[in-house]
Amino acid sequence: MTIKLSVNMIQTASSPRVPFRGLNPAMEGLARMRVLLFVLVVAAPCFSQSTWSGLRFGMTPAEVRLALKDRPNKSRTEPAHPDLQMPELFFIDVPNVTVGEHKGTAHLGFDRDQKLDRVGLDFSRFSEGCFKDLSEMEAVMRIKVLTEISETMVERFGKLFSETGTSPMSSEIFTHYGNGRITGSAKSLSGKRIWLTEGQVIDESFTFGCGSLALMVSYKPPTKNEL
Repeated sequence: MTIKLSVNMIQTASSPRVPFRGLNPAMEGLARMRVLLFVLVVAAPCFSQSTWSGLRFGMTPAEVRLALKDRPNKSRTEPAHPDLQMPELFFIDVPNVTVGEHKGTAHLGFDRDQKLDRVGLDFSRFSEGCFKDLSEMEAVMRIKVLTEISETMVERFGKLFSETGTSPMSSEIFTHYGNGRITGSAKSLSGKRIWLTEGQVIDESFTFGCGSLALMVSYKPPTKNEL
């Protein structure tokens, strides 16, 4: 059965924020990478396009909350990070979005005019102690998160527009955790796949760091050059 990223996949839960302060260097790097995977610079976007879960780009926060109805959600302001050239950002977070058995959080991002201009589904899984305390079962689960969500994306959206970096189905993915658990360290792997379909740009980006997985599926309206 094909699993679609639909409104029916949202359940109830709380959505913890991942701050940068207080993390060890490896964790801080992956947390920053997760933000970078999601924040997309949108130039002259084409609003009013339908996107994930029946939302429409250009909606105000009030309109988004109305569309979400009784689904739990929480407002969040992400402070500016000059070192990453990131302005202050406003989000509405919707917890416990699921694709199959894999749970994540939807981050609904708004531009400076408080208009919905991007949607991110975050399926990241972080490790405090790199590979040190990572069980074999959890390592396998992180591989499954990436490969199964990637397969679902292809089933849902079809032919890729572009692909860079490591493929989610590459043999490197399957040996990454095995080598890491033996040696205690491993090189970073990352990949990016893009679809231009259904009037939007859909981006799947991932980074495997020191035992951690940063995985984000993002939706944004196309710019005029992408139409």
